[in-house]
Amino acid sequence: MDYLERIQRSLDWMEANLHEDIGSHEGAREAFMSPWHFHWVFKAMVGETPGDYLRKRRLTNAAQELAHGDKRIIEIAMDHQFESQESFSRAFKKHVGATPGQYRISRPLLTVLSKRMRLTERELRHRTGGMTMKPKIVSKEEFNVVGMVIKTTVKENAEGKTIPRLWARFNPRVKEISNVSERISYGICLNEKGFDPKTFDDVAKFNYMAAVPVKKLAGIPKGMALRTIPAQKYAVFTHKGSLDNLRFTLEYIYGTWVAKCGYELAQGPDLELYDHRFKFGQQDSELDIYVPVK
Repeated sequence: MDYLERIQRSLDWMEANLHEDIGSHEGAREAFMSPWHFHWVFKAMVGETPGDYLRKRRLTNAAQELAHGDKRIIEIAMDHQFESQESFSRAFKKHVGATPGQYRISRPLLTVLSKRMRLTERELRHRTGGMTMKPKIVSKEEFNVVGMVIKTTVKENAEGKTIPRLWARFNPRVKEISNVSERISYGICLNEKGFDPKTFDDVAKFNYMAAVPVKKLAGIPKGMALRTIPAQKYAVFTHKGSLDNLRFTLEYIYGTWVAKCGYELAQGPDLELYDHRFKFGQQDSELDIYVPVK
C-alpha cells in the first residue's frame, strides 16, 4: 500500500467517524504511519491539516442536518464533537457566514461547504505545479550536536516566527561551543520525542533544535543542550531559493515524492543542513532537507 492509498484510507475512516471523538493517533494508525509523518503527509496531500479537514467536513454534515432535519441545535453540536452550542455557533458562523439558527430559518439551497476528498496522482501533480526533485539517498553515522531547543507549533512559528527567533539567539552564541566538528549548522525536528499528537491541527507541539555538530561530549554552554542523532538512512533534498518558498519543497516531498518513492518514512529526527551555500533571504541560497527513510 503506497502513501496515497494510506492517506485515502485515513480520509475514508475519518468520514465514517465524523460523529466520534477521534484523534491523531487513530488517524495515523489507519494510515500505518507515525503521528508526526501522518500530520505532514496528510497536510501536503490534502492541502490542509487533518484537524481543519475534519472540522470542515463536520460543519458541512451539520449544515445538511440543519437544512433538512429537526434536531435541536445543541444535539447537532454535540453529535459533531463540539463542546457547547456556543463553540459550535462560532465555528459555524466563521465557516458558513451565518449562525446555525439563521441558516435553519432561511433554509438555503445547500451548497457543498467541504467536499469529501478523493486523492489522485493527477491532483497531487497539479498541486505541486509539476515540480520534480530527485533526492540523494545517504546513510549517516551517529553524531552529536549541541544547541538550543524550543517547543513550538506550526501555528506559533507562522505567527510569531519562533524558529527564526531561536536562530537569532543561537547564532551569536555558537562561538561559546569549543568543540565544533564542522562549520555547518543543523535545524532538527525532534519529532518522536517532542511531538504532541493529541490534536489533528497545526497547534500540535514539537521540539525544534538549532545546533552544530561537536567532536566530544563536553563543555556544553549554559542554556544549551546535547543531543545524539542516531545512525539513519535519509532521502536528501536540496531546497533552492528563499525560505519563504520552503513550504513548496516540503509539499512536494510529503505530498508527491513519498506517494511513489518506494521507501518507508522512518521514525527519527528530520534535519535541515545549513552550510556555505545558505544565504539568508537570497534567491541563490540552498539548504538540504534530510528526511529519514528505511
